[in-house]
Amino acid sequence: GNDRLLVFMVGYEGSTDTLISAVKYGGQSLTKINGTVVGAFDRVELWYLKETGIVAATNGTFVVTYGAATPTTQHFAAATYRNVDQTAPIGASSVNSTNASTPNPLPTSVAVTADGVAVGAAISGDTGSFLWNNGWTEGTDQSVPSSASTSADHPVTANGTDTASATCSNQKRQAIVVASLSVAR
Repeated sequence: GNDRLLVFMVGYEGSTDTLISAVKYGGQSLTKINGTVVGAFDRVELWYLKETGIVAATNGTFVVTYGAATPTTQHFAAATYRNVDQTAPIGASSVNSTNASTPNPLPTSVAVTADGVAVGAAISGDTGSFLWNNGWTEGTDQSVPSSASTSADHPVTANGTDTASATCSNQKRQAIVVASLSVAR
């Protein structure tokens, strides 16, 4: 497709809040959209790469660089969207977190524009699975020895607000990040 945008979710559970300092795809640097951390410590972030970077990539390998020691429990997901504005691809973003089993689902809303797409990711500090609400389509659902993550998207039909929320089957804490992609005109 034309005007592509690669969106990458990175998450982890660790004993310290090891910041994510860079993400590369095929040697090309991605730009951070937003992210959050909850508890001790579950982090989830969204990053993107525009069409020119996708074309310039020398291979299909993602490399994540951490600010300190690499967390042992990592989560990754990627999706490519077409028809995304290349000048200002991200319309808005938001995060939410809870260091508890409630609320579940954990919602967060984002301003959206007609014909765009909202994308989201969530992480929970225990094993389990997720069910996305409000008509969102799940892309990934990962459960590793001590945490679980998920990603999803939702086509936008009208200007307004879209609410992302993912119900976790075994939530002890959860963090969620959502962004709206601007449509190319």
